[in-house]
Amino acid sequence: MTNLNNDEILYWAWLTIAFGPANERKWAVSARFDSVTDFYDAVHNGFSEGMTADEVKHLRSASLKQAQGLLNKCAEHGINVCGYSDENYPKSLKEIYDPPSLLFSYGDIGFLNESATIGVVGARKITDYSHNVTDSLCRNLAQSGIVIVSGFAMGVDSAAHNAAIEAGGKTVAVLGSGLEYDYPRGSAELKKLISEHGAVISEYYPTSAGNHLSFKARNRILSGLSKGVLVVQASKTSGSLNTASYAVQQGKDLYVVPPHDIFSPEYAGAAQLIRDGAISVFSHCDILYEYYSDYPHKISFTKDPDAFVDRSGTSMFFAADIPIEKKSEPAKRAHSNDGAKKDTVAENKAEKAKQIDMSALNEVQKKIIGELEKAPAAADELADKLDIDVSELFTELTALEIEGHVNSLAGSRYELA
Repeated sequence: MTNLNNDEILYWAWLTIAFGPANERKWAVSARFDSVTDFYDAVHNGFSEGMTADEVKHLRSASLKQAQGLLNKCAEHGINVCGYSDENYPKSLKEIYDPPSLLFSYGDIGFLNESATIGVVGARKITDYSHNVTDSLCRNLAQSGIVIVSGFAMGVDSAAHNAAIEAGGKTVAVLGSGLEYDYPRGSAELKKLISEHGAVISEYYPTSAGNHLSFKARNRILSGLSKGVLVVQASKTSGSLNTASYAVQQGKDLYVVPPHDIFSPEYAGAAQLIRDGAISVFSHCDILYEYYSDYPHKISFTKDPDAFVDRSGTSMFFAADIPIEKKSEPAKRAHSNDGAKKDTVAENKAEKAKQIDMSALNEVQKKIIGELEKAPAAADELADKLDIDVSELFTELTALEIEGHVNSLAGSRYELA
């Protein structure tokens, strides 16, 4: 529960009000200070180095009274508030770029620091096949002790949450809007149910409506909370590919359910992830094997008599439910005629670069496009070539990805879209 007598939470609320949720600038301007309270004191004693005039204005106009008002309102509505320095703040989120400074939740989130978690994302318009697979995988994972994390949308997300609950396991919903905002419409009962079997989390103020940017920003939290992310049914334009991109940037394991129909555009995005090196999943055991050694006290290998793995009968893809050793990395495939392929790729990248409206980009973004026009590159390589900090680079790459100019690949590599 929220401790309203904790000074730290009050100052984290002040910082969040000053910059707004999902604004990475708060970390850049406060980085030199040991605590958020030290930063507050410095700002109110005239410190303004590295900040714009608007930022200084917002920091000094935001008040602790406003912060206390926000915390009081949350307490009245049964909403827990967790600041970045709170002991219950998820440790995994402290390792991502632009972690939330404040988390609002229905339900206590303290269990997340001791749990094996898997993010599950995919299409809103879900096929029967994808629904059955999502239900089976999440039901078995939840029964085995894995916490299912998803985005509370229709389709794959809701199927994942419901399967975990019905299996008697835990699930976490990460929202792109405020906890009290009714989206999807009529979902209050499901939020309550999830909070009783885990938690509902958001970085946005309780009554905030979501938009396309907030839902994309939400995805960094979803993947950040997860040891790995499982993608079920994704087209080329699926929002779940954004979550997959964050997962790769954050060094998470990326899993994909193989397409039901390799010719269907509904699965084209999933097929591309597999080509780029994502791990194909044919059973919940494919995921459990990866984390059993790290969470032997949390994970158990059980079988649901109605599960997908059992319905598969003697399928070649399924083995015993006892982990013997961690799977080795698959061998890389050799390609012939590489020279001709490289020439074709280079020509395609150059053509795509010409189609981008460069006048709408800042100087760093233009340089990134220029480098990726030559060939795909890793983030650290780009940072070295452009002589900029990796955190600044990821900010610009994310902006370019949102605009559809670049694609992220496995291993924190990027290419022109």
